[in-house]
Amino acid sequence: MPSTPAPHINTVTLRDLLLKHVVSDDLRGFCFELHAEYESIVGPNDKLPIAIINVIQHFDKHTRLPEFIACAQRHFQNADWPSVTARAADPTATPTSPAAAPPPRQPGPLRIFLCHAREDKPAVRELYQRFRTPGFAPWLDDEDLEPGQKWRVEIPKAIANSDVILVCLSPHSVGKSSYIKSEMQFALDNANKQPPDAIFIIPVLLEACEVPSQFADYQWVNLFDLRGFERLQQALARKAKQVGASADELANALPAAATQTAQPTVAPAPLSAPSGTKGVPLPDPLPLSLAPGVDLALVRIPAGTFLMGSDESKDPSAEDNELPQHSVYVSECYIGKFLVTRAEWAAYAKANNQTFNLTQKDARLPVSEISWTAAAAFCTWASAQTGRTVQLPTEAAWEKAARGPDGRIYPWGDVFDAGKANTGEGKVDGPTAVGAYSKAGGDSPYGVADMVGNLWEWCADYYGSGEYAKRTGQAVRDPTGPSTGTRRVLRGGAWYHLLRSARCAVRSDNSDIGVISVGFRVVVLPDSSL
Repeated sequence: MPSTPAPHINTVTLRDLLLKHVVSDDLRGFCFELHAEYESIVGPNDKLPIAIINVIQHFDKHTRLPEFIACAQRHFQNADWPSVTARAADPTATPTSPAAAPPPRQPGPLRIFLCHAREDKPAVRELYQRFRTPGFAPWLDDEDLEPGQKWRVEIPKAIANSDVILVCLSPHSVGKSSYIKSEMQFALDNANKQPPDAIFIIPVLLEACEVPSQFADYQWVNLFDLRGFERLQQALARKAKQVGASADELANALPAAATQTAQPTVAPAPLSAPSGTKGVPLPDPLPLSLAPGVDLALVRIPAGTFLMGSDESKDPSAEDNELPQHSVYVSECYIGKFLVTRAEWAAYAKANNQTFNLTQKDARLPVSEISWTAAAAFCTWASAQTGRTVQLPTEAAWEKAARGPDGRIYPWGDVFDAGKANTGEGKVDGPTAVGAYSKAGGDSPYGVADMVGNLWEWCADYYGSGEYAKRTGQAVRDPTGPSTGTRRVLRGGAWYHLLRSARCAVRSDNSDIGVISVGFRVVVLPDSSL
């Protein structure tokens, strides 16, 4: 007679059942009964879902999972334990009728869950906004969890109810050992329930990082690639077709997601990876070579809206020329991570037969005492050197790069910190090397350094004190300031100014400042030459 088939334990079902019935103290009790050290299995900061995964993996690794289930069953006899253990197929048994297929999904919006690390929230929120169209139903904890709901219950439920999971990857999420690891595991567990050819998990690279090994079998999409967002759209279109989204909805949804400008968006970067590195993320920051050994570091600023200007109720230091605060759409660009340095200016001076003294000691200092005309000439030269459109940033692009989409007062948040910028509070008595305050957390949400303090910075726009008032009630896209004028906009404050001038919204002109404490950074625009 054939032997009785061995039982097979479905660890995914076991995890779901334990999540429904146990608390951390139960897990501790089970481990105690089975002579296993709970503290060596579960980390001190692990939440319940992660603790459950760790305990299951521990007993499974030591071939003691049946013991663990038997122990848990004694305490929760009414739980659905038969669903956890199923017998392996008996090759001599009479075939049975296949299980009834699940009911077909009703046509409707494509349900998208955004799995991400907290530090990536600005970029993920822009992606969420981009998919808020009639054909999509994105789910993001900050937007869709209602006050009072238990996130430990609602997030797994949202994952289970989703048609597709976008696992947003960056150095933040890949290096995490917190709840995002559990979200990823939930996604993988639910992927195991999908048909083999179904698109369910899509790793989305927000920044250059190594794709975790558990997602190695899934082709990722790189939002830094030229066709990154287009390829993501194609995958979602295929998924929508699989789950039965109506043709009309799909036809309306994808073009809207591609062209939407009313909400913040994440667009594909125009700069392609070097030849022979298809699918490999671009470095961040991206280098722009000006001369042998002289590279500008560029940071991507995604397309989308942000809050420009000051809110008097939030910022008591707000000046009249910063009012009113308003929403502005800025197209994608790459901005200099740092102010142009003396070493970079020296390359320009040498190419143009100009005398410029440079020592190794001051190579990383920002070049200063630069007129607007001279800064613009540098950009023209850099464009010719690189074949790319290099120019001074518009006032709007500069401010978005400084504060991110959420209207923060300083690049790092709403509370001033003298240790995060070179301002008068620090009494440094002069400009500091670029990036000197990055390790202290002084960079903007996009990773742009020294956006306040150190040196005033030139923008492309003519200065207009009443420019913001003209935008009230309008949909503003890529504003460039007044069409004519005699003075140009300066941003960011300088090393000798106190905190009042070290705000993202501060704007001035050079009527009183001159050029003594003025530098600049560049912007590279997407265009066909890239």
